[in-house]
Amino acid sequence: MANTADSNQSFGRVPRKSKSLFSRIVGKTKRALIVFGIVWLWCLIMLPIPNYAEEIGSAVTTAALQLETTIAVQAQSPTINKTHCGNGTIDITANFNVETNTNLVNMFVETTPFYLNGVTSDPEVVPIPLDESSGVEIFPNGATLVVGQNPASYIGDGDPIDGYPSRKTVTLSFQSSDTMFSDSVAVTITWDQDDPVKAAGQYFAKIKLTCLVEPPE
Repeated sequence: MANTADSNQSFGRVPRKSKSLFSRIVGKTKRALIVFGIVWLWCLIMLPIPNYAEEIGSAVTTAALQLETTIAVQAQSPTINKTHCGNGTIDITANFNVETNTNLVNMFVETTPFYLNGVTSDPEVVPIPLDESSGVEIFPNGATLVVGQNPASYIGDGDPIDGYPSRKTVTLSFQSSDTMFSDSVAVTITWDQDDPVKAAGQYFAKIKLTCLVEPPE
């Protein structure tokens, strides 16, 4: 019985050499894991991290807008009433509004004789003629004459105005001190009423101001 008891106890023990070998294996394994972890961390720190951001392409173009010149001319009054007695010269001033998106404007005037009752075809009464020697005064308010000379001289026939035969002046150029030309323009015409017994009645004449602007360069 004693031998049996001793035999059971011996079977349950782990030899000292086996314990020592197991401890060494565990220790080496731990050290290997530690070294592996250190190397792994070093790789994470030192090695570049791949950039997975999306690649972007872009381009720029320029929009160019050519703004064309515009101009508006309007008579301040559709009719100018004037009373005259006897013979002599007759001066009438017509006022116009001129607006454009440039500061340089070219102007010329076309005007007509006075016709009794506005009858221009085979008039019974000789029309009151223009005093062409006086020329035509063109005065914009707020602009300077830069080309030509006032009064503007007549140079020949103009286009008919509402059926009225007209005479035309030279072209004068005016420049505004502002970026845009926006001024009233006074146009003074002279007629020569040289008949002391001219038939009484209502006479009509036409006055036309034409303005031109150069296109932008």
